[in-house]
Amino acid sequence: MKNILSCFILLILFVNCNDKKSRSTSKENNNKVVGNNQLLPGWKTYETKDVKVNIPSIWKPETIKDALFYTPINKGKNDFYYVILNYNTSQINSKDYLKEVFKEISKKDSNFNYNLKKISFKNTNQCYYLELFTNEGSFKYKIYTLIYEVGNQIYDFSYKTLDDKKENAKNYQTFYSVLFSFEFKYDNVVDGEKFVIDDTKTLKYEDL
Repeated sequence: MKNILSCFILLILFVNCNDKKSRSTSKENNNKVVGNNQLLPGWKTYETKDVKVNIPSIWKPETIKDALFYTPINKGKNDFYYVILNYNTSQINSKDYLKEVFKEISKKDSNFNYNLKKISFKNTNQCYYLELFTNEGSFKYKIYTLIYEVGNQIYDFSYKTLDDKKENAKNYQTFYSVLFSFEFKYDNVVDGEKFVIDDTKTLKYEDL
């Protein structure tokens, strides 16, 4: 557990440092979510030894410790990111991991808001979908997060952007298009073809 928390806190600090360094209408049908291995116009495929993922061509991924994938996304005076993390369920379970996410976010903004849903699929797998809304300085941020547990592995997909009504639909589609294309050791982690929702429940932190 200590290692998990250390990795998570290090990631938060890493992203915060990047934020400090540089602070100074899309229609949904034009940015649709695509299935596994389909490349959107203006996108590219990024590959390493174990990872393969489709991302916007302007993204420039970097290697950081304990992340399967990380890219800073700079727009104007804001630094955003897309990150994919991975843990074994022998170290931490999905609920406890979510609790740690809430704790770390509350340290940055004690008045943050959120939407949390538990999603169950036809194939019996389940996940948690979390939207976080934070105020940091004069900026309003939105973080899309999917905590997906499969076998003995937990995957955390998180995408931090500005909370902008004109861009939210596009950012939502980008979040899922990257997620569905992500392959780790030659396997799609989340199979878009089988992403058939059976039930969705809205939760509060107290329900975890």
